[in-house]
Amino acid sequence: MKVPFTFQKRLRYPSGRGSWSGQFHDYLKQFQVKDARRAIIDLFKVLDQKETDRDPYLDESLAGFPYVNGGLFSDEDIEIPLFTDKIYTLLLKDASAGFD
Repeated sequence: MKVPFTFQKRLRYPSGRGSWSGQFHDYLKQFQVKDARRAIIDLFKVLDQKETDRDPYLDESLAGFPYVNGGLFSDEDIEIPLFTDKIYTLLLKDASAGFD
């Protein structure tokens, strides 16, 4: 299964301020495949919020991500597919592990 280009672009080019691939990898690996889609939706929402506008009780694994200005994560209508084992593995190994 092919991961949509827009989805890949959002994951691989988060801010132009450097890489947070290790952070992304560590965040995603804590979820089972069945929960990974929800985890990505939650992450995109956090990336679109200034730190000062976030829930003060936000889980640590999300709170550490930076705000990404520019609207890259503001489209709430983006289609994020259900994850299969293959897609989940691709995201963990090819789109985040060792990615700079």
